[in-house]
Amino acid sequence: MHKLSGIGDIERLEYLVHSTERDLKPVQTSDHALIALLYPAMLSGRALHFEGVVTDQLLFQIKHDVMPLLAARDERLQPIEITAAGQTPAAAGAAASDVGTGYSAGVDSFATLQLYSEAHAPASHRISHIALFQNTQTATGGFLDGMVARAEDYSALKGLPLSKVSSNIEAVISAVETLGRAESYRQSHSLRSAASASCLASGLRRYVFSGSYDYRLVTVAQTVDVAYVDPMLMPLLSTAAFEFVSGCAGMRRFDKTLLVADNAEAWKHLHVCIRRTGAADSQTKGRGRADFINCSSCWKCVRTIFTLELEGKLERFGAVFDLALFERSRKDVVKNLRHRAKMGDGQAVDVLAYAETKGGLNAFYARKLQLGS
Repeated sequence: MHKLSGIGDIERLEYLVHSTERDLKPVQTSDHALIALLYPAMLSGRALHFEGVVTDQLLFQIKHDVMPLLAARDERLQPIEITAAGQTPAAAGAAASDVGTGYSAGVDSFATLQLYSEAHAPASHRISHIALFQNTQTATGGFLDGMVARAEDYSALKGLPLSKVSSNIEAVISAVETLGRAESYRQSHSLRSAASASCLASGLRRYVFSGSYDYRLVTVAQTVDVAYVDPMLMPLLSTAAFEFVSGCAGMRRFDKTLLVADNAEAWKHLHVCIRRTGAADSQTKGRGRADFINCSSCWKCVRTIFTLELEGKLERFGAVFDLALFERSRKDVVKNLRHRAKMGDGQAVDVLAYAETKGGLNAFYARKLQLGS
């Protein structure tokens, strides 16, 4: 808990950590608060002063690299003065050696877990812990329905410790933000999550973010989502003691979907929907049947379904998607993808380009009809 002054009537910045890792100790610096408060401070033009201790390397990089990067992509953000009562050097070769990542049960999440596993990664990079962050509510403690159950199930299945970190950073940002809540989150979620991950730095050596955008799409231009700079931002938030990695940044979303297509756990648990959380009381949202955790009709659902169908592996996911609904609305799906590609959605462009390798959409579906599928 950090006492605050100078940001509306918000008196505290709070982080609450619950973990099944019994040896996890509280962090000894205010690095997480530095990362969390950077966006609202730059947005409001207020200087930041910490009465506690921050890591010297992180403070240096934020001053000279992170703030110029954020200001370059968002004209509302301006570099500010940052001071701290104490600075401590990053302890290179810290005792912690474990590697963490978030678990959302989405394509990005499953791809990271698969790539950073024994099958592909050296021991130093294999995921050993999973985490769940809540930084979209005004008070600490609560999580979106369905998220915790999915993460707990996976934790038990794989034997990976699970840590839950909640905060009231939404209340802090809302006090100075002028954008709508959804737009505000998309402009700041990378920093919010990095701050939550930093609360686990006493037990982890590395944290892998399951980013959405690959290196080809990285840009400092003003975009709808801060994740477009994640492959640049995450190394700049790293220190000699705690490293952030932009996971799977060398893979397109399309490539990650194909990787996940062979993951038997994803066949039963993949959740990509923007309308349903997976909780029972949310299952009526969207056009798909209520007994599926994905609505099977939002743009994220149909993009994933369409990619899996092109690869000939859609039937594996019959437990999570309403495939009958997709069959009835395929023309609308293709129309939507073409519209998104026309509007500059690089991930939609990738899917349609892959369809062309199958001889084009018309030829692909003509073959399906001939095969009676």
